[in-house]
Amino acid sequence: MMASPGGGDPHRPDLRSMTPETIQLLEDMGVVRNGDWRTEEDLAADFRKSYPSWKRAAWPMGAPDIGHMDAADRLVNPEVGGIPEDFPRGAPRVLTFGEVLLDCLANDPSVELGAADDSWTAFAGGAPANVACCLSKLGTTAGFIGSVGDDEDGQRLKQLLSDEGLPTRT
Repeated sequence: MMASPGGGDPHRPDLRSMTPETIQLLEDMGVVRNGDWRTEEDLAADFRKSYPSWKRAAWPMGAPDIGHMDAADRLVNPEVGGIPEDFPRGAPRVLTFGEVLLDCLANDPSVELGAADDSWTAFAGGAPANVACCLSKLGTTAGFIGSVGDDEDGQRLKQLLSDEGLPTRT
């Protein structure tokens, strides 16, 4: 999309680059009037007319303004429940959510399942955990949100995540 000719605001692209249907939708929403973007002042005035008793929240001095805080910042801000010790490299730029697991692969695929010489090797897996680990290896601060079992395999996976620079806790 093209920037608006007057100010180059990426949030208000040049209306000439839009279809008539899109412009009509913006008019219906009230952000465009007579083919021009409405100013912030005009939009605020309309809001005050619609909600005359609304007042801007007064944040106590020094209190975190959670309305303007992204999720990564919340993770490292103790005033809103974050635990900065979990992220020694700073707030994660990427968070993945999901599974971490052990993929068990046969050591010899020609051996029949359940045979006396049947054996398997467990490898850490799970796409969300893999992405977080790889990003961490590449230097991106990353976090993984998931769970592991309270057993030997779970402890192994937790240690693997920790070894890759991802925070872990119980």
